[in-house]
Amino acid sequence: MAEKKYFWLKLERDFFRSKAIKRLRKQAGGDTYTIIVMELQLQAIGSNGLIKLEGIESPEEELALELDEEPENVKVVLNYLFRIGWAEILDENTLFFPCAIERTGSETQAAERMRQMRSRNNVTQVCNAVTPALREFSENVTLEKEIEIEKEIEIEDKPAATAATARPSIDYQSILDDYNRTCTRLPKVTKLSDARRKVIAARLKSYTPEELHKIFQMAQDSDFLCGKNNRDWSASFDWLMKDANAAKVLDRQYENKDILRNGGDQNGKGGYYARIFSDPEHNL
Repeated sequence: MAEKKYFWLKLERDFFRSKAIKRLRKQAGGDTYTIIVMELQLQAIGSNGLIKLEGIESPEEELALELDEEPENVKVVLNYLFRIGWAEILDENTLFFPCAIERTGSETQAAERMRQMRSRNNVTQVCNAVTPALREFSENVTLEKEIEIEKEIEIEDKPAATAATARPSIDYQSILDDYNRTCTRLPKVTKLSDARRKVIAARLKSYTPEELHKIFQMAQDSDFLCGKNNRDWSASFDWLMKDANAAKVLDRQYENKDILRNGGDQNGKGGYYARIFSDPEHNL
């Protein structure tokens, strides 16, 4: 009987502070995207960074079923990983994740037992060797670190508080209500999360509330954005609030007349809108 081998994902200490992850987490739904990144790496670490697909469904649909995630979220993450070089397409049914190779740890079952035994012995020896003076020193160092952290948090919070008092208050709920009243053909938004507050604040730096209302109205009038396309996809509040997508809507790229004018049919098949689904900017 073959001996079991264990694999694990090794994350750098600054993994969540890396630009790639910070940029991803700043997106609406970014925490979900980050979890999917780690799930994909876990899927790949036992097979030299490769994920084999059956090819029955689209890659995002097949992976979404495997990971128990939404296909649209998986598609966003895949497009992002392709762009930053963390994922590659080897062939139509094989994805390669070099980021998983770099973060893979492994050991056999026997090695795991030996490591655990050594770990227990080392812990016992260290605990017996710790003197009262060393314990006191360790406690003092921990206390000093906690004080330093509290000071850093206090310093970071002061500029934020000053900036908040300088800016006029934002009526986040009114933006959400305007979307729900206007976009009756799109999914309704019920929760005003912190992530959505950040996105609304970011868009209001570039658009007035009146311009956001215009974006909502144009989305409501667009058959394509309301689900009449060959993917049964429809826009959402989070999608409309992304800067690139809001600009496209205002540029009239989703008006109904463009479907036929660009060589597609009334269901959005072919022509301009067929290309939109292959555009990474459509998702992130």
